[in-house]
Amino acid sequence: MSKSMRNLVIAAVTLLVVLVVGVALVPVLFRDQIVERLRNALNDRVDATVTFSDVDVSLLSTFPTLTAEVSELAITGKGDFAEATLLTATSIGAGIDLIGLVLRSEITIESIEVNEPEVHLVVRADGSANYDIVPELADGSEAPERAIAFEIKRLRIAVGSLTYVTPSTRVVVAGLDHDGRAKISGAVQELSLKTTVDE
Repeated sequence: MSKSMRNLVIAAVTLLVVLVVGVALVPVLFRDQIVERLRNALNDRVDATVTFSDVDVSLLSTFPTLTAEVSELAITGKGDFAEATLLTATSIGAGIDLIGLVLRSEITIESIEVNEPEVHLVVRADGSANYDIVPELADGSEAPERAIAFEIKRLRIAVGSLTYVTPSTRVVVAGLDHDGRAKISGAVQELSLKTTVDE
């Protein structure tokens, strides 16, 4: 092997090592900034208060799947629903195929796992609801529709509960477990779902 070729190989290996170390260290070195930016972004986009204890982002150990997990998530309403908690969950995690996203512009979600979610839906007599937390666009128009194409290989909800309350109705679902997958391409939807409840 010539000297120039050997130098090229050494440079390539060094660059690869630097990239791998960088990918490994980003979640560690910038954890606080990632958590704070995610918290601010969520609270800016919904008419509710979003809190969570931690965010874990990993790529090196799960490559080529980028994984993220939010711990102790809580979404609480504002105004008339300031004391109504819409959602709590022990953790919500997701993994996305990074290579497919970057090279083929395909959104393939390897998994979404929601552990111990508690959902509380409240509808008042005037029709207002605590789950109506996405603000309308400033000009009152709807966002332009685009063809959506993505795949979720696994969606799992473990030990969930749902409470739905109106002035005349109260429904409680306990011990909800869900396992499914979905593939959506425009108007074509392929779903495989299995849901069980204890009571």
